[in-house]
This record gives sequence, C-alpha cells and structure tokens, in this order.
Amino acid sequence: MSMLATYVQVSPEELAAFQDDPSSVGDLFHEPSGEAFGRLLASPATRGRIERLAPRLLAGTVAGLDPALQESLAKHFGAARDALAGEDGGAAIFELMKRRGLIGDEAAEPTGQPERDRRRRLSLDKAWHGLHYLLSGQVEPTAGPAGSVILGGTELGDDDLGYGPARCFDAAQVAEIGAELDRSGIEDELRGRYNPARMATLGIYPGGWERASELDWLLKSFRELRDFFHEAAEQEQAVVTCLV
Repeated sequence: MSMLATYVQVSPEELAAFQDDPSSVGDLFHEPSGEAFGRLLASPATRGRIERLAPRLLAGTVAGLDPALQESLAKHFGAARDALAGEDGGAAIFELMKRRGLIGDEAAEPTGQPERDRRRRLSLDKAWHGLHYLLSGQVEPTAGPAGSVILGGTELGDDDLGYGPARCFDAAQVAEIGAELDRSGIEDELRGRYNPARMATLGIYPGGWERASELDWLLKSFRELRDFFHEAAEQEQAVVTCLV
C-alpha cells in the first residue's frame, strides 16, 4: 500500500479548534469528489475532448433507448426520431446540457461548498521520504525546520489516519519553514546529498533511486513544497499534514 504525504493549509483559528478537538481532523485529507471533478472539467484538454466526443456518445445512447422514449425526446427537441439518434441529435442534447450548466465553466466551478472543501492543499505523493533525506541527510525526523517539515510537527490527537496521526505547524513555524525552504543555495545542497546507492542502503521509500529521473522528481517536489509554505507564510496560515 502506498504512503502519500499530504499538506493542508488552515487558519490559526481552525488549527486551535483541531487542537481542542482533533476528532474531525481526518476529514482534511479526503478531498471532496465534487472539487476534484470540477478541476477535471476545468482542464482545457478534458473539456476539448468532451466537446469532440460527447455528441457522438450521446447519439449512441439515444439510439439504444426505448423507442417510446426516443419519440418523446424527439418531440422535445423538435426533431425526427431518426435524426435525434444521429450525431446532429447528440450535438443538440449536448448544447442543451451546456445551457443548463451541466457542462462548461459553471459546472467546472462548484459553488456553495463549505470553506473546508476549498482549502489549499499539496500532495508530495511518494516523494516525501526521498525529499526528507535530501533536506536533512537523515532517515528519521530531525530538529529544525528542514528536518521537521515532512516528518515532524505536533501530533493532533492519536488517531491513526493511515501511517500515524495528523501533525501540525502553527503560523510561526510555517513562517520559519518557509524562510528555510526559500534560503539561497538550498537546492544545491539537495543535489549534493543525492546518492542513489546510499539511499537504497538506508531503505529510503519508495526506492528506485538509480533511475536518472528521480532527482528531477524530488527537486520538483521540493519546489512545490517551498511554494506551498511560502504562500502559507504570506497568508499567516497554519499547516496540517499526514501520511495517508
């Protein structure tokens, strides 16, 4: 089973509430399906593919319907039943769906979601352990912002959310971590620590460090983590993280 590191920005007030009662902190790490689906529809590539394929697919669906239902749809669209089952009919249905907001910009940007469903989040996927090693030179958590950003933090309750409880950094710690990740020359230090043979010997998850692309993958993850904490620090946010 994969171990994935996820980070979520929360306000200091929200963090205080989680510290008082951590029973709901696990909800932070389950991204709402509506939000994920909205981002999928918002993708230009996805929407372009829908525009190209939907009329044909809808026409095929209509062709498989009960004849009485086909007739009812044809009357609704003011078209002959045979025409509705063709690609032009599928295009007409698709246009109606767009006008009703089922497809397009309005569908891609759900409204009325609870604030917690619109939080800024980051997943390091499986890069977390390799990146921790590059930041600290160690397998386990270490002191200091670079050594704690991935495996450190203060535990929120004792519920195991996958691979231990959630952990948090308050706004002051987020600012300290953000400054460290922004430090001049830190990327050169990460490159200097990259040693595939030693990382394999130490059992750094997930392995495969001899592949040429792995360093680039870790550096990309580092930049995403740096930008995430930089943004959180600018907005004076706290951060909650967990391995799930």
